Amino acid sequence: MERAEREKEQLNQTIVELQATLENLRNEHQAKDQKELAEHRKKQHDQQVAAMEESIRALTERCTTLSIELKEKDKQLREKSRRLQEVENKNSQVVSIAIKIYLVLALFQQPEALMEKILNEFQLKKIEEDRRKEANEIFNNKMAKYHEQLVG
Repeated sequence: MERAEREKEQLNQTIVELQATLENLRNEHQAKDQKELAEHRKKQHDQQVAAMEESIRALTERCTTLSIELKEKDKQLREKSRRLQEVENKNSQVVSIAIKIYLVLALFQQPEALMEKILNEFQLKKIEEDRRKEANEIFNNKMAKYHEQLVG
């Protein structure tokens, strides 16, 4: 009986030791799982940060490229506007010179026929100049809208 009692006690102690070992193994396994989960989350976070940094770099490059393009387009727009202004000035001078020439010729030709010819020429030049101004205005409006799209 004593022997059975000792064996029982020894078995109980073994059970307690095994339960403690099992609890330690569970705790170790749980700690390992938590560590793996933390490492996985850190890896995901690092990947997200890297993706965001790449996105920022790409957007910065695109912004720089667009800024350069915008400056070039602005330069082209200014040059075209300057040329259009020169053309308008020349056209205005041509009309003025044509009128002066016809007036001088009027002194040497029949006044009524010459006056009618001058008026017809003036009207044609005026129509032509109005068309050019309208075309230039349309062009300038389109360029301004394009410029706004690039800036906006």
